[in-house]
Amino acid sequence: MKKSLFRLMLLSLIVLVSCSKDDTNIENQSETIQFPKDPLTVEQINAKIYETIENTGDFDWNTVDEHFLWSAVVHGQNVLTIGYGNPNQSFSETEDPVLQSKKSALISIVLDNEAVEKEDLKLVEHDI
Repeated sequence: MKKSLFRLMLLSLIVLVSCSKDDTNIENQSETIQFPKDPLTVEQINAKIYETIENTGDFDWNTVDEHFLWSAVVHGQNVLTIGYGNPNQSFSETEDPVLQSKKSALISIVLDNEAVEKEDLKLVEHDI
């Protein structure tokens, strides 16, 4: 009887320990977003763009997934251009506090996500 009880307790302990380890792994996996190692090829990117234009008459970068966007940035010499105005809004006509606020917010997001200091950020602004 004692042997059976001991075996049952040992088996229960093993099951509990193994289940708790699995839960930890699941939590860690859900927090880490994993991208494929390699970017899409230029041909794959262009094919998707042409297909979308053919089907809808337009292409919008807002509708692509992160891997597609990252692949395009990699093939574009790691240059990402971010627009933040609305139609008919321009810095060149008058100073717009809304645009200035959007610009500052975007720069903060980039600095936080890229873990760089502002003076190390390669920021190019064009007069329109």
